[in-house]
Amino acid sequence: MLGTLDDIVYATNEYTVTVKITDNGDGTLDVDVTSGNATALDFVNIQELVLPETGETNPSLIPGILLLLIAIALLAYYVNRKRATR
Repeated sequence: MLGTLDDIVYATNEYTVTVKITDNGDGTLDVDVTSGNATALDFVNIQELVLPETGETNPSLIPGILLLLIAIALLAYYVNRKRATR
C-alpha cells in the first residue's frame, strides 16, 4: 500500500516475508525472518523538494521605494535651503 503524501514518490517494491517467533522459555524470544523473493528488504522513498519563491515579486515595490527616497531627499534639500536663507 502506497502512502498518501503529495510530495513523496513512494517505492513500489513488494516483498513476501515470513516471520517466525519462538519463545525460548527464558524470557527471551527468537525471531526468524525469511523471504521468498528478497535477499535484502531495501526500499527508497523520495521526497520531492519544492523550494519556495524568494525575493520580492511586487514589480512596483522598487520604483516606489526610489520615489520615496527622492521625495525625502527633495524635502531635506528644501528644509536646508529654507534654513540657509534665514
